[in-house]
Amino acid sequence: MVFVRVSVWALTLNTICILGLANSSPLERHSQLNCTNVVIPVTITATNLHIPIATTGPVFDVPVHGTFNIAARYCEPEIKVPSKQKTLQILVHGITYDRNYWSGDGPPGSSYHGDQYSWIEFASKLGYPTLSIDRLGNGLSDHPDPVNIVQIPAQIETIHELILKARAGTLPGPATPRAFNKIVYVGHSLGSSLGNGLNVKYPEDSDATILTGFSNTLNGPFFSNSLAPTIVPAATVNPAEWGNLDPNYLALNNSTIFQQSFYYPGGYDPALLTLDYSLSGTVTLGELTSALPGPTVALRYQGPVFVVTGQHDAIFCNLPDPSPPANAPFETFGCGPYGTGLSETKALYPAAKSFQWFAPRNSGHCWHFHYEAYATFGVAHGWLALQGL
Repeated sequence: MVFVRVSVWALTLNTICILGLANSSPLERHSQLNCTNVVIPVTITATNLHIPIATTGPVFDVPVHGTFNIAARYCEPEIKVPSKQKTLQILVHGITYDRNYWSGDGPPGSSYHGDQYSWIEFASKLGYPTLSIDRLGNGLSDHPDPVNIVQIPAQIETIHELILKARAGTLPGPATPRAFNKIVYVGHSLGSSLGNGLNVKYPEDSDATILTGFSNTLNGPFFSNSLAPTIVPAATVNPAEWGNLDPNYLALNNSTIFQQSFYYPGGYDPALLTLDYSLSGTVTLGELTSALPGPTVALRYQGPVFVVTGQHDAIFCNLPDPSPPANAPFETFGCGPYGTGLSETKALYPAAKSFQWFAPRNSGHCWHFHYEAYATFGVAHGWLALQGL
């Protein structure tokens, strides 16, 4: 097993070569990115956390069983690469977002500044089919009980069922129905926490795991003292959109804290931040509470793991920023020189085939919406290519 900080130059050059091949090989057929919005019913059985948490510690003893509709977007790539036709990237967003996180804060074709912030468009140019989902309780997916049902264990079971459908060839969306034999799990923030949980419970589900906006160290003081107090009932934040939601569906009510949590000063387009805050969504009390125990060691997961977290991620980098931006309107943080603190996340994956990490510079928690996004998409896909995927 190997764990190293990935070489940005090696992976970027590797990706440039791959892009060149994808645009010149006579084996590939060129078309347009073709995306289809789908609704996927999944039947799950899970054991959720008992809320409120007992003074003796967390107890997972709440049975959940039911069928829920998961809204998603399946995209066939514009470049048809035969070797990747049966490799599916499953993209899972974090809190306050939905499937559009992976396509530049809008549906493909309507992304902010074209392809600059779209993971899906980048993957498409390399021949990868993608499935970006609205997690249970988010976006256009079902919104069941936000305390007892929409929790981490139920979310993991939902994703597991989607992967089973993908591997069985029963996933709606592909113009040519097929069974996918390779699954690449890509998560962001809470979506990465779910990926870690999936690796723990179902170690055979994903052939490779990319965890963005993630580490094994939470910036506890910032989360507790700054972020948590701004998470309030969603109905009070946007009554027109969320007025009918249960009060335990929550949202952020402070644009400055949103900026501090997700963005790094000087590293992003201010107009994108404004758009992003206007589109921000919800999170449930059940999700936040069931995430408190933190990530778990994935003893049986043997696939490769790549952690990509902004060098100044306020949620997962708990060190002082050694060179804070001039006139920064709030405190900023760091993950160590060149993001070296991320190397500690290797402890979660003792059996992984390989563990690598990368910290895009001048980037916060949502590095996908920073100036470094497109280059970092290249780093991530260069890593995938080195895994033979």
